[in-house]
Amino acid sequence: KAGIEGVTLALGFRGVDLKNSDRETLDVVAALLSGLGGRLSIVVREQLGAAYSVGAYSDSQLDGGHFVFYVQTTPDKVEKLKEVFLEHVRKLREEPVPEKELESIRSFLAGGEAIDLQNQAGVAQRLALSQLYAEGAASVFNRHERIAKVTAQALQAAAKKYLDPKNCAWAVVRPE
Repeated sequence: KAGIEGVTLALGFRGVDLKNSDRETLDVVAALLSGLGGRLSIVVREQLGAAYSVGAYSDSQLDGGHFVFYVQTTPDKVEKLKEVFLEHVRKLREEPVPEKELESIRSFLAGGEAIDLQNQAGVAQRLALSQLYAEGAASVFNRHERIAKVTAQALQAAAKKYLDPKNCAWAVVRPE
């Protein structure tokens, strides 16, 4: 469209498949970075005023997955935000997440799980997929327990394993 000036920047890494034990750990990493109180939002939106939206997500599928940092910004901010993303990767790999911050994220995710399990259609879909993927019904109802077991050491180990700046892909989507 004419007049569009926004740019989307993404930094992607190989993630994990649905049955990988690091799945919840990467979900916790994504939650740590995302949302209005997330690490990326605090730096990119609040401190730099450089984004329309910013965050990270982990997507696990049967045959693999990916972990993505993303931001919608202006063309003049792209290079700075690449540096910011890489700095967050460095911190995740080198510095343990403080227990208070980690507990807050685990509680947030557990609350989201509890809310999701109140929706019958959502539960039915999760149960059907758990059977299709041979995970079993228990996996639908005990995810909060797996999230609660994620430690700062597990986060750091997952960041070292999956968030490797030497093995990543950058994408920049610009208007014509």
